[in-house]
Amino acid sequence: MSENNTVYRVLARKYRPQKLSDLKGQELLAQSLRQSIADGRIPHAFLFHGIRGIGKTTTARIVAKALNCIGEDGKGMMTSEPCGICKSCVAIQNDRHLDVLEIDAASHTSVDDMRELIDAARYKAVQGRYKIFIIDEVHMLSKSAFNALLKTLEEPPAHVKFIFATTELKKIPDTIISRCQRFDLKRIDQPMLIEYLDLIAQKEGFKATPQALSVLARAADGSMRDGLSLLDQALSLTQAQKSTSVEASLIRAMLGQADRGLLVDLLSALLKGEVKEAIHVVNTLFEGGADAASVLQDIMDFVYAMVTYKTQKIQTNLGLSETETAHFLDMTQKTQISVLLQSWQVLLKGYEELLKSPLQKQSLEMILLRLCYMVPLTLIDNHVDGTTETKAEKKNPKSDLTVVKTEETVIAINDFDSLLCALEAKKEMMLHSQLRHDVHLVEFQIGFIQLRVIQGIKTDFIQALKIFLHDYTAHEWRIEITAEAGQKTLIAQEQDKQAKLNQDAINQTVVQSILKEFPDSKISIQNREHS
Repeated sequence: MSENNTVYRVLARKYRPQKLSDLKGQELLAQSLRQSIADGRIPHAFLFHGIRGIGKTTTARIVAKALNCIGEDGKGMMTSEPCGICKSCVAIQNDRHLDVLEIDAASHTSVDDMRELIDAARYKAVQGRYKIFIIDEVHMLSKSAFNALLKTLEEPPAHVKFIFATTELKKIPDTIISRCQRFDLKRIDQPMLIEYLDLIAQKEGFKATPQALSVLARAADGSMRDGLSLLDQALSLTQAQKSTSVEASLIRAMLGQADRGLLVDLLSALLKGEVKEAIHVVNTLFEGGADAASVLQDIMDFVYAMVTYKTQKIQTNLGLSETETAHFLDMTQKTQISVLLQSWQVLLKGYEELLKSPLQKQSLEMILLRLCYMVPLTLIDNHVDGTTETKAEKKNPKSDLTVVKTEETVIAINDFDSLLCALEAKKEMMLHSQLRHDVHLVEFQIGFIQLRVIQGIKTDFIQALKIFLHDYTAHEWRIEITAEAGQKTLIAQEQDKQAKLNQDAINQTVVQSILKEFPDSKISIQNREHS
């Protein structure tokens, strides 16, 4: 039969690992299984846990082949590296081995299905050494099905081995887990995904650019099967264009992703508060076929990469060109980490809203506008914020921990009110509002603040407050959350004060005289602000 008439096999199946040594990114798992088989310490039940597409079922089949392999001459013993050519290995590889039964728990969830399996386990192996039951997505079994399996799993016949695979370990009863030898499979890291996808592309007669491989690896999100499936689709599209070079632009179009350069421009506009430019870039992205959720996810990836670089000096591979990378790093250096942390909060909340919105583009624009207006977009660039210290000031720092001497007037932070004034002066309005509305002050000392947060309010802003205080005073501050009552919130104190002033006004002699003469009168109190 000619090659054109053969049934096409997708890459994920064509290049499926057949030995433990073929597994990618699971070195510890392979080493442990290899040693167990070599020593003859074979557990009666294996449990493989991990995300989709990282080799759980593949590993189960390799173990089944290893336990039943008879070697090229038909007289071999079980081995950690099955030969792949004996009758037993070939039968398992082609899903026709009489003693290796693979069950999908998603479609065999009932107790009756497990009873049939238990009945089958009583009979000895016909074709191999062991009768092996592979149950994929085992967490889908019903509670009664798990209970039916318990006794057999605890004391199975010597010729029976169970191999379970699951993506959701929490759904499996502890009584089942405790009877198995558990193996946690890791996500495949991006460098390994890129290397392997490049190798497969070359084997298929294609050349993928580094940027294209980076886009594929990020989209795969640690799953080898997802990566190969996406590569399969990319190769088909490349071939349709009568080319052998897989380009990043093609893959982004295939995935509905935004151009990375435009995303960098968008982030730059957001961090500078350039609303008109930000909306213009969003429109350009949508004209190019970008998806709203994808754009927001990419911006979140960029913000996270900036925080990672500023805090750990780790440069994340974002699939940018050299020019785009230089622009991105320059932007990272100039942006305060407090701005990035608050940007993350706005984006995270916005993403949750976007998923529920029927108006994707409009919602994306509103979220990005919120980021422009709500987050304090101050850059650290000395020419922008005017916080350059002189050499003399660096050599002779003041002993006062609460203030950093700069060219501009700085508010000394020595009590809670002065902290709020400093936040307002630096336009940290989100933190300013949270401290007024959401916290009860328990104790304030220079370098130490103790607070009680209103029930139900998240405490994420505490880290941003610490960073602000450190940046503002050049010293570390300790902030504690306590259950002590403390003072009323500032907004509550202001309301109490206003209520007292109103009551004092009503109690004045003149007002009472008027009320006495005109009992049906209504008192209206207006507050005048004095400059």
